[in-house]
Amino acid sequence: MEFVSKAVELEPANLGEAHTSIYRYWNEMRGGRVFPSWPEVDMMALPLAIVPWCSVVDVVEGGKDFIIRFWGTERVRLLGVDYTGHRVSEFRSPDVSAKIQDELSQVISEQRPLLVETMLSLSDMRGLELTTFQVLRLPFGEKTDVNTILNAPQYPNDTQMLYEWFGAEVPLSVLSRRQAARTV
Repeated sequence: MEFVSKAVELEPANLGEAHTSIYRYWNEMRGGRVFPSWPEVDMMALPLAIVPWCSVVDVVEGGKDFIIRFWGTERVRLLGVDYTGHRVSEFRSPDVSAKIQDELSQVISEQRPLLVETMLSLSDMRGLELTTFQVLRLPFGEKTDVNTILNAPQYPNDTQMLYEWFGAEVPLSVLSRRQAARTV
């Protein structure tokens, strides 16, 4: 697995429907502040289809590491591991860990949301497959101290390839969407 990530300008044209909704919710909560505090968040107010893909991390020692407070159920299903309670530095892939830590550190230093687009190259016996996804990283905290970050990924409509590549069982809802797309 190889990936290339880049920060994308946080503007409406670059946001999908779920990210637009989450960003609007975050922005309304913060009002005139730099960012809202985590206790204000109602996860049920977020788009329900994206919550199982989300993660929430708590900042450790100003960003030296991050402890995962919430690891969505679809992430567990896809990767086969629940990282809730673990540190980002403990991820199986040191490259993924470093990428995520760099992005989270950028959110802390800039004290603003970060939209990251990642092109993922997956290769196995079937050949090379590419997919691009975005992650919206939203800061929460007190005054100017970021202490929690919500990470909301938005994957392409066809996530079946991701499940298959990671060796996970493809959920019926994903198979149903793919079947419906074929009959149109």
